[in-house]
Amino acid sequence: MQDFNMGNWVGPLSVTVVGQDGGSPILSTSIDLQISIVEPNEHAPVFTADIFRFSVDENSSPGNLVGVVIATDEDSKTGQGSHRLRYSIIPQDQQNKELMFDIDPENGQVTVKNGNIDFETQEIFTFQVQVVDSDVPSLSATASVIIEVTDLNDNIPFLRPRSVDGTQV
Repeated sequence: MQDFNMGNWVGPLSVTVVGQDGGSPILSTSIDLQISIVEPNEHAPVFTADIFRFSVDENSSPGNLVGVVIATDEDSKTGQGSHRLRYSIIPQDQQNKELMFDIDPENGQVTVKNGNIDFETQEIFTFQVQVVDSDVPSLSATASVIIEVTDLNDNIPFLRPRSVDGTQV
């Protein structure tokens, strides 16, 4: 077998393999092979920041955009293959706080998952996100997300009746 340098060439390679016996008459057969040469996955994706900070109003509706996490992959700059990135929230055992938010696996958009965000219950949410490339073997990276809840005037004041001398009634 001959070893040769193909440079940066990536794509299909057509090869015809011929086999023959040593008999008389010589009998032979051949087969055409299509070999795909693919570029190796040399680079892990990289987030544009180690920590993404966003804010969200309490009582935000499900689906409201909170922010976007962004990653890049050097392998995608070659223009070869389908170097797709997929985003996900890394599950944590902290009372499933990450369930308050969702992430679009295709574009990294972080959105409100349910409408139960309440400043008086929790002022800050933190979780990890992961991005994985679609190459073989797949490579990944993680980043932190911090979401601060903005307090709105959403609680009606509560008055406790008191007597004239200040004691509670």
